[in-house]
Order: sequence, then structure tokens, then C-alpha cells
Amino acid sequence: MVEINLIPDVKRELLKAQKLRNMITVISIMASIAAIGVIVVLAVIVFAVQGVASMLADKSIQDEYSKFESHNGVVEALTLQSQLTGIENLKDKKYLASRIFGVVNELSEAATNPAIGITELRFDKEAGTLTIDGQASQGFTALEAFKKTADRTVIYYRDGDGAGYSRTSKCKYTAADGKGKYSKANLMSSEITTSEVSYGQDASGNKVLRFTITLTLDEHVLAFNSFDSDAIDICAPGAQNVTDSYIQIPKGMFTQKAQDIEEGK
Repeated sequence: MVEINLIPDVKRELLKAQKLRNMITVISIMASIAAIGVIVVLAVIVFAVQGVASMLADKSIQDEYSKFESHNGVVEALTLQSQLTGIENLKDKKYLASRIFGVVNELSEAATNPAIGITELRFDKEAGTLTIDGQASQGFTALEAFKKTADRTVIYYRDGDGAGYSRTSKCKYTAADGKGKYSKANLMSSEITTSEVSYGQDASGNKVLRFTITLTLDEHVLAFNSFDSDAIDICAPGAQNVTDSYIQIPKGMFTQKAQDIEEGK
């Protein structure tokens, strides 16, 4: 059997290309229609559904506010509630500046006798620093005594968590294995600084040493925890040798020389 191809190869390829073009066109049109449909749906959601939902929410808020506003004294109640809520925060930020006088009095009386004279006190709340302008007839001995007394002064303060100290009397505390109500800290959180040291005459004509010292107090010293006198103790050491040689040589470094042992004993 003999077959005769009456369509040339070029014509056949052209027909295939036309068929492929028609298929791609149909697919493109369908995809465009689908995309337009998605856009229309999104537009309906954005401009219609969300608008209706927002309107309903606004209406609900307005209705609830009208009910709330209809109650007598609601504004006063809310104002009072707000003020009561803020009291605790104000308490945490408050400090007892009056304790500064107790600190200075404790240090000056413990350091020298007679105590140094205070001419001016300045307290910087932000920095927590106490600046003391003073004068002393004993000169540098009184100044060094005051500085070293301040360096060795500790505080016991009543702490909510407690740190293991129980109070028996003023400045008398014992360790309580973590069950005590008091914590212990140094009076100063950094070293004391001295400036403007010079000699002058007091009102009686006596020669005195004038000086300015600055102490950075521990944050618990002036903390508003209670007006109770037992809330905090400022415990300065007693009278002591304040010479540099005594302070720098550890206690117990020297001892009495042992005696010889006689034979037969």
C-alpha cells in the first residue's frame, strides 16, 4: 500500500504552532479572569466587610461607653482609683532626707571628741552623694578620724526578703541562717573624697582646719521603708587609732615573743 503526504512539512509545523498559540491564549485569558476575581474578592473584603465590621465595633464601643457614662460618680471613682494605684509607685521613689542628719551626727560623734563642726550639708538625690563642709580644731587628725569612721560604718536595714540578721538591740545583730529580717551593707557605696582643705579661724578666733568631704551613700540609707526607728540602724565603730601605720598593718600581725623552755620541765 502506498501513502501520499499531500501536506508539506512546513505547513504541518505551522498548524502545530497555531494550535499551541491558541492554547496559550486560552490559558492566559483564564489566568487573567482568575486574578481579576481574586482582586474583586479582596476589594469587597477591604472596602465592604472590614467597613461593616469597623462600624459594628464603633457602635458596640459607643453603646458600652453610654452605659458606663450613665453611672453616677464614675469619673470620681476612676480618678480615685488611679491615684490609689500611683501611691505605691510614689512610695518606692520617695526617700527620707531626714536620715542625713542621723548619719552625720553618728559619724561626727563616733570619730572625735569634740565632734567636728558642720557648716553646710548638701545632698544630690540623683547621684546619691552627701557633701559636708566642716571644720575641726584638731586639724588633720579629726579629718582622718572622720573619713576612716565613715569607711567602717555599716547599716542594718529591714529587708522584705531578709538576709539572715536578727536584731537584739541597737547595732546588735546576730546571724540567723537566712531567717532574719535585716540585711547588712556598708554606709558608703564608694570611697570618700576630700577637697578644699585649708586653715582658718572660727568665730572664737581659734585656728581650725576647714574641709569638704563627699560621701556616696548606699541606696538603702535613705530608702522609704518605714518611719519606725527600728527600720534601719547606722552603726559607726567606736574610738580607734586612726594613724595610717595602724590602719595599714593588719591586727594580729605581731605577737609577743615566746619564752625559752627550761630543760627538765
